[in-house]
Amino acid sequence: MALENYGLYKGWVTECKRAAGERPHYHILTRDKKQYFRITVAVASYTYPSELIYLVDEDYSHPLLDKLPDFRYGFTSLKKNCNSGALDYFRANLFDFSKMQILPYDVPGPNNDLNEHFDAVILPAIGDNNAEIYVFGERWGPLPKDRDEYFGFKPGNGMHDVHMNQANSHEFKGHDGVWQDGAVFLHYPGLNRWIAIFLAFQSQGLHSDDRTGEVINTAGVPEQQVRIIAAKIMIPAESDDCQSVTLLNSSTDTVNLAGWALVNECGDKFPLSGKLAAGNSQIISLNPQFILPAEGSILTLQDQHGLKSDGVAYRKSDLTKLGWTIPFPS
Repeated sequence: MALENYGLYKGWVTECKRAAGERPHYHILTRDKKQYFRITVAVASYTYPSELIYLVDEDYSHPLLDKLPDFRYGFTSLKKNCNSGALDYFRANLFDFSKMQILPYDVPGPNNDLNEHFDAVILPAIGDNNAEIYVFGERWGPLPKDRDEYFGFKPGNGMHDVHMNQANSHEFKGHDGVWQDGAVFLHYPGLNRWIAIFLAFQSQGLHSDDRTGEVINTAGVPEQQVRIIAAKIMIPAESDDCQSVTLLNSSTDTVNLAGWALVNECGDKFPLSGKLAAGNSQIISLNPQFILPAEGSILTLQDQHGLKSDGVAYRKSDLTKLGWTIPFPS
């Protein structure tokens, strides 16, 4: 079954312990205004291959970040949909999967394992009241009679499944679901800086069913034959000019766009047609019913099979001048 108590925890970092032993996890002790929590972060898989894939982005940006400071301290349950603040690695275009790396959790030498990469992000936040931590995952507890086995606080409380929670291998398909992925974010409000940690298992697929979250394609990271390279954002009610999206065919073959579609944050689809020659770009004018919000949003390109080919995200702060075209990095 999908995660039962999915949500977001907001607090401050108090302590951490490196992963070790037969069932290794990296543990983070956090506190909010009422209680302590232990954040349990998986650093290895129980199935082959054991090493996780990860991404640590120390200058992260996404429209999601504009919503997070409004959450209260402590744990908040989230509905598993695109409007609640829940995470979905793939559907919310949170990052470029091709930038994820494989890394063991503990090996000799400096700066070459997950323990050290996590320490580099977590240790500076310990005891810093100006550093807030946001954790997505599944809550366990409270356990009124039990002290925490790692940090000794009482009652036991915590979060786990702080990783991608869909497109699992057959052994763990019972945990599949959409809009229930886990991650860790650190926020330094005074510096306007966000750090993000994303984790997944090598045994997980990339594409999953929109209803069940079960894997439907194990082909790995899409080749991005056609990419979204720019968008012009307008307020349709205030302008006669159209919003537009620019596509680039970076391959050596002409692509037939029949059956392809652009999909906005609400799931509305704008169908595409025609052919895009190799190496060429094309500006797609959008109709007023297909809206790209000026306050920030996501945009996804689906191929003729309904699978994601590319996806981008933009924040309100990216729109320095409304009506100007925003370029998206490759």
